[in-house]
Amino acid sequence: MMRRMQPSDVYTAGLVLLQALLVVSATSTAVLAAGPPEQNTTTGQQVTAPQQWLDPEGHPLPFQDHAEIVDFLRHATVVSTRAIGTGVTNPQQLLLEASGIQAHAIFRYGDTNQRELRRPGGGTARWVHDSYLNEVVAFELAQLLGIDNVPPTVERTIDGVPGSVQLWIEGTVTEGDQLNTGQQPKDLVSWHRQVADRQVFDELIGNVDRNQGNTLIDPNGRLWLIDHTRAFGRQRALLDPERITRCSRRLWQGLQALDERVVTERLLPTLGKQRLRSLLARHSKLIERIEAEIARRGEAMVIFSYGASSFEIVRPPTQPPETDHQQPAREQH
Repeated sequence: MMRRMQPSDVYTAGLVLLQALLVVSATSTAVLAAGPPEQNTTTGQQVTAPQQWLDPEGHPLPFQDHAEIVDFLRHATVVSTRAIGTGVTNPQQLLLEASGIQAHAIFRYGDTNQRELRRPGGGTARWVHDSYLNEVVAFELAQLLGIDNVPPTVERTIDGVPGSVQLWIEGTVTEGDQLNTGQQPKDLVSWHRQVADRQVFDELIGNVDRNQGNTLIDPNGRLWLIDHTRAFGRQRALLDPERITRCSRRLWQGLQALDERVVTERLLPTLGKQRLRSLLARHSKLIERIEAEIARRGEAMVIFSYGASSFEIVRPPTQPPETDHQQPAREQH
């Protein structure tokens, strides 16, 4: 005979169901909070979204890491070149091939000094070294920081002309293109977080020429930072410190862990002593600025993690595109 359910049985069943729901909820929250590209605070392991480089036909390239891409950029045969048609230095798009693998790249070769330069956002910069070498340094520094939104770039001579060769990011539009067509970012929270990190990186490298033509946006809403030829100047002060208000945990940890000895070893041959000292001075001031923001507003308001939930109120960018020395077409760079 079936026993009649007692009130205590109902209470016990309810507790079991509640516990199960809590477990499911906690698991789901952990999965969301561990979203890429941040460190999982439970396991301490890096959780990174898969990154696919594409060939000219839009198919994934077989490279497993940056080292393989760098080797390809250095040694692949140049199949063809064509002028992009923008920029005072006339950068060229290359079609490279090695072992049956083809990929596009951009070749920059300008190397000049400018006594004074008008900045896109207003004001002027002095003693600017506008050089393809700065593209290579920007990539190397990004690698030291542990960030991967600066395309792989190498120094290489093409047809007797020294320059930089940077992997072409297929299927992108510029920030200016997006604004001109009235498109909105797919994820406003992610957009503003990436813009915040871009500002931190630009302050570190002393980039006097960030504009809406040298930020690329891929179909996933990821921002790619290109055209750093006018970075790494002599100035030791931050360009716009008031604009440093937030920073991702990944980039903040990279800034804190940046080893002066390693930076000197890797970048001194290209930057020289004066510009290297300026870079290190900006690094110290950037650390001080972010620490001051944390002390004033609290870490939770300054340091964020990509993929975590947010209740912040954000607005889409409305600033019209800037006109600069290199306003790329929709195809890239």
